[in-house]
Amino acid sequence: MTAETNNQVLYYASRASIENIKGHLINQGKADLLERVVFKNTYVFTGKKTYYNYLIKIFIAALINTRIALFAKKDTYLIYNFNNIISLFPLNLVSKLFNKKILMCCHAELEALMIPSSKKRWNFRAQDSFFKNSKISESMNFLVFGDSILDNLSKILPEKKMLHFKAITHPYFLADVSLEDLSKENLGGKDAIKIGIAGILDQNKGLNNLLELVKLLKPTMDQGLVEIYTISRLKFDKKIVLDLGVKIYNTENKFYSRQEYLNAIHQMNYIYLPYDRDRYKLTASGAVFEGIFSKKPILALRNDYFDFLFNTYGNFGYLHETNEELASTIVNAANNKSQNDLFDLKFPEIKERLHPSFLAYDFNNIINTSYLAPNL
Repeated sequence: MTAETNNQVLYYASRASIENIKGHLINQGKADLLERVVFKNTYVFTGKKTYYNYLIKIFIAALINTRIALFAKKDTYLIYNFNNIISLFPLNLVSKLFNKKILMCCHAELEALMIPSSKKRWNFRAQDSFFKNSKISESMNFLVFGDSILDNLSKILPEKKMLHFKAITHPYFLADVSLEDLSKENLGGKDAIKIGIAGILDQNKGLNNLLELVKLLKPTMDQGLVEIYTISRLKFDKKIVLDLGVKIYNTENKFYSRQEYLNAIHQMNYIYLPYDRDRYKLTASGAVFEGIFSKKPILALRNDYFDFLFNTYGNFGYLHETNEELASTIVNAANNKSQNDLFDLKFPEIKERLHPSFLAYDFNNIINTSYLAPNL
């Protein structure tokens, strides 16, 4: 988005990330933007996925982030697309001492602000201390991806700290996957509507809601009118869902590639997001965007973030207060197949409005109004 509205961008990343970005731009017909970007490789620590290697990785990344800020020209602005919590304190100090203009993008780590301190790991306690107690540099700001997130943050953080937070809709696009390339395979019974569960499913993210919903739908499922599939890799005993008639699409329980994952979603009629109503208060949901990209209506319980998206783009599925209401909607859809096509005309418009090119000027306006860049 930065390159859309600025003539010179310096992009620091790993070699793999740089090649990925270049490929996306070329596939999107945006190769001309490459002329505005200077790419610089940075070191990324690799090793086995252990806790100690994780610590080494984030501390090295924090050092690199700080070094980039220290040596950046004073009249430039720095955008960090990932909030490495360890970077917060040194970057804030650099911003104060040298008036470096910094915008930090925040993601799921903000959810930890809602957890009692006694239940947090040390890094999230450090994040609490930074946002609630530290004096933040006037030239350091933070970006969240949805107005609902900004509203919920304002209930947690002091008003003075909220002056440093800005919001934009989460951009989303897939340059390397086309709907035309996805599987046309017919899945399951021809008379059944297929409901796929996108995203992570575990005891903390929706499993209890799924089990309750399936019990409510059992008569309809027994008639062969509804089939529910898990898609992502399961981290619990699959017998828990199989015994209730839920089908497992990912039978090998492997990590799916992007193509495999979207192939699975493409074979569904609906995408079910089983999250509790108190989830996604301070972060965006990637799974909902995958449903939009695949033109699949969403089935979910209401939460602040889903309400925000529906209020912004109009209905592209069904949100309900309870699992009973959700089950009733699914039964109606099973008995009225034409209902599945009600949202087809919505998806192209939503996808266009989520594209980074569409949001580029909003992003540039945030930079201008955040006193980050004097001469953009």
